[in-house]
Amino acid sequence: MASQPVFRATHCTRYRYRYSTCRRCADVCQYNALALSEQGIAIAPSACRNCSLCVAACPTEALSCATLDLTEIVKRAPDRCAMTIACAPSGLKGDQVLPCLGNVDAAMLAHLASRGVALTLAGTEYCPVCAHGT
Repeated sequence: MASQPVFRATHCTRYRYRYSTCRRCADVCQYNALALSEQGIAIAPSACRNCSLCVAACPTEALSCATLDLTEIVKRAPDRCAMTIACAPSGLKGDQVLPCLGNVDAAMLAHLASRGVALTLAGTEYCPVCAHGT
């Protein structure tokens, strides 16, 4: 079950530094579910599709989501020589299921490769018809 991202103002660059122009989370949200202000971020529940792309895009972890724990994936990497990460909308199974494969960023790919983990992304063929796909 997908859960909506939670905003933590104490981590947000926009909130902590009133003149910040950071908008990474809003730029990645194709549903326009995020409203940015000097107070931080407001998430419109009716517009949010729980893809967690905003969570993955935030460099300060101001947004978090119970269904997306990228740190946990990285922690499990040393124990494996191969890992399958699947996207939830595709219904495919994997060692880890994410709300969207877009959550797997270059840093995670590089880390897993440096550990010699052979990575399979299950569900990429689903992207063209997925609501999260762009």
